Amino acid sequence: MPDLIPLAPRHLELIRAAQQALHRATDQTSPSAERGAALPAWQAAAEALAVALVAYLESIEEADHDL
Repeated sequence: MPDLIPLAPRHLELIRAAQQALHRATDQTSPSAERGAALPAWQAAAEALAVALVAYLESIEEADHDL
C-alpha cells in the first residue's frame, strides 16, 4: 500500500468547493442555462485544486529529496 499523504485544511476546502461547483454544473433538476453558467466556476475550482495539490506534492518531493 502506498504511503498516505496528509491533506491540509486548505486542500479540503478546495475539494469541497470543486465538489459543490460540479454539483451545480451537473444538477439535472436545474435549468440548462444555470448548469452552463456554473461550468466556469467548476473549472476554476478544479484548476485551483489541481494547482494547490501539485504545489503541495512538489514540496513533499523536494523535502524528501533534501534528506
